Amino acid sequence: MASEQGPVPHAPEIIAVAFVVESSLTVANDWVRIIMDYVSPMLRRLTEMNPGCKPRMGFVTYAMADTLPSPILCKRFFTDFQLVTKEMKDAPMNLGIGTTNSGGSRGMAALEGLVAAIEVFDTLHDINPKARPPPSHIFHIASASPDASLHPQWNDSPALDSVTWEGMPAELKKRNISFSTINLWPNLARFPELHAAVAPGAPKEPWFPTRPQHTVLLGGFPMSPQKIVKRPGDVHTTPDPKRARLANAPAEASPSIAAATTPSNPPKPSPLLPPQARVQPPAAVLAQVTAQAPAQLPAAAVPAAPVTTNVAPGPGLPNLNVHNLTMAAKSVEDQIRGLAFSIQAAKNQGNAALAETLQQELAKKQALHLKFKNTLIAFSKKQGQPQPGAPTQNPAQNAGPGQGAPIAGPSVQKTVPEARHPPNQLEPQLKPQALAAQLGHGRTPSGTGPMPGAPQVRPPMTQVPNAVMAAQIQKMEQQRARAMQPTPNMAVNMGMKPAGPVQPQAGPSSDPHSAAKGPSPVWQGTLSFSGTDQLGNKKETIVWVVANTPSTVDSRAETWPAAMALMPAREPAVPLQDLQTWIKRTHPVLCTFAPQMHNIPDPAANEANFKNLATLLMTRNAYAVAAWTLPSGEQGNNILFFPINGASLAGACFPVTGIPEMPKTSHPTVLDPNNPEFRARLAAMTPEQRDAFINQVKQQRALQLQRQAMMAQGMGAPGNNPGANNAAALAAMNAMGMGQQQNQQPPPPQQPMQHADMSFGGNVHPLGNYGGMGMMNTMGMGQQQAMMTAGMPRPVNTGMRNPIPPNINYEMLQSFMQRNPDGGGSGMAQ
Repeated sequence: MASEQGPVPHAPEIIAVAFVVESSLTVANDWVRIIMDYVSPMLRRLTEMNPGCKPRMGFVTYAMADTLPSPILCKRFFTDFQLVTKEMKDAPMNLGIGTTNSGGSRGMAALEGLVAAIEVFDTLHDINPKARPPPSHIFHIASASPDASLHPQWNDSPALDSVTWEGMPAELKKRNISFSTINLWPNLARFPELHAAVAPGAPKEPWFPTRPQHTVLLGGFPMSPQKIVKRPGDVHTTPDPKRARLANAPAEASPSIAAATTPSNPPKPSPLLPPQARVQPPAAVLAQVTAQAPAQLPAAAVPAAPVTTNVAPGPGLPNLNVHNLTMAAKSVEDQIRGLAFSIQAAKNQGNAALAETLQQELAKKQALHLKFKNTLIAFSKKQGQPQPGAPTQNPAQNAGPGQGAPIAGPSVQKTVPEARHPPNQLEPQLKPQALAAQLGHGRTPSGTGPMPGAPQVRPPMTQVPNAVMAAQIQKMEQQRARAMQPTPNMAVNMGMKPAGPVQPQAGPSSDPHSAAKGPSPVWQGTLSFSGTDQLGNKKETIVWVVANTPSTVDSRAETWPAAMALMPAREPAVPLQDLQTWIKRTHPVLCTFAPQMHNIPDPAANEANFKNLATLLMTRNAYAVAAWTLPSGEQGNNILFFPINGASLAGACFPVTGIPEMPKTSHPTVLDPNNPEFRARLAAMTPEQRDAFINQVKQQRALQLQRQAMMAQGMGAPGNNPGANNAAALAAMNAMGMGQQQNQQPPPPQQPMQHADMSFGGNVHPLGNYGGMGMMNTMGMGQQQAMMTAGMPRPVNTGMRNPIPPNINYEMLQSFMQRNPDGGGSGMAQ
């Protein structure tokens, strides 16, 4: 259970909100709409009801009762709302959302989730038992019925062992916890019954629009936020009538515009199709997608959005239309990203029917996004000319209910000067609404802009020039190219085009624009490996790295552990051509690793350790692997690390299936000298063939020594670029017929096979000579001899598998043949 560092404020200074969310794909598919349409106005109303209190949020995600290792996928203590809302919007899968199905006829472990939330509140109370409990709320979001469990089985507190659904209302009342539930499917009877038992007389219907198939029942929310009139800058005239009228006002009424600025009898439009500015060609679809945009305008740009159209309706209206259209396009983009995430999750669960349905919906959203893009381009070409057919005097068409309607005279006189203030003068009024703004202004991992429905505070709408309109379009095109591009060496070595990364073949692209998108950072954590320092002492080294890949969804980086323990692979490294063939055959998610340079203890030493790891793998001609638990529950090696020119690291990740097979070379490998096949072939040689064979071994030994000298010269000098030196050495060795390092010898039979808990044998001293001879000496003569077979002429290899054992030099071989009485024979097959 993650907890917030530092002391928790006293009860009157915070609002405690615990989210209890179902982990199903159904919830994940509607997650963006749930946040923008339901959660945002609920949180905004809480801040209005409790001015001066800072929201803190806990999070509990529950799955099916038989989920391993526990049905509670996420249980986090109350932390600052910015951290939680950012993760809710940017990385919901880190919270466990969308990782399971809906449980089918079994149902979900909702009782376990609610009990876990009660334990979080009890922990908050135990920190300061004498303080008055803060305003406490549970926001429950579900799409499936609870299972048949009578009591919780995974709770930490023994006092809650006997809790049942019938006793749950008493537990919530005892702690003064308000219960609100959002049901995405009808006929979920258990949750409405619980809501009615917790707060029998509380208003049930929300003040904001909801979808027909959704049921939203609120607890602890008065329908009229009476404390709004006490905020500074609001008009206090006729407070009682205004409060009475607010009881029927829509939820989108701006919190920073007082009750006096709300129209007396605002019309109640359709909750799904609020009035929008006429945008051609996709006018009908725009109204549906941008339903949440007007609802969020009060969260950040409080006086500017509804007032600027009154101050300067002519020049301001086209800019406002472009702004709303941009927000709608970003909303569709978020939906596309969520659908791609849901499709991948459905495929992982084996639900082909759901994946096909979501794929059809994804195609529709992609077509709609293209229409938005074309419309924005058409707007930018008009150079600020008013759109034909668009009204110029009715601001209500650009805002939701209670926002853009004509305002009474005194309110207009007050709000118009505020709209003309510089943007920095709006900061004090925006701070109480930082909670709702946080839900609308964060940035997603892929580099996209704010979530749909959140307006921009700077610049004000009256000052948006035509250049900004073009900049918004250009920004949407450039957002996907901001991530770090692969290095040229990486692109060439892995067979990738430098301008476009390799697209994995395992599934559909997660992004409609992925063809133009470079690698994006998807994971950061530590890589640890063991070895020996220059004195022979065992040393554990940790490297902080960042992983980048163009396949952000396929990588399933949310399932990667925060710390990976690297182990040497049992199989030796293979030539580059064989590695490329293996990649084409297995279709892994390719990613590159780079050392972290910020927010770590010693960036310089971390970079040195990173290069040391790459050099160690290069000189040892080895791969490294890391293991963690797969989504299926199996434990296995899931990622293969390999060096790039001895200075960088790349990885081939299999986050769903694990590594199916290790890369294998197409050339013959070395057998043990005691292998009967080797002895038989060697004994079958004629004396002339044995002499020729021994001469070839001598030549191979000379080439090997020359190769060692080149590597020591290329990597041992401090300050040189190890990647460039390794590349030059590799090119020179290829010219001599040596090829890349390959064919590392397996241990002889009398030695045990290398186990996963064995460490790398190289020098891991952070400041040592990473490429010098000292590291190579720690590997022993066996590896040096193993690499000799790479350049052996073909006629010797033909017909004789594994001719040279790695730990036998040519003198030993000649002595062996002289002692062999059967040295003659009919000769080898050529």
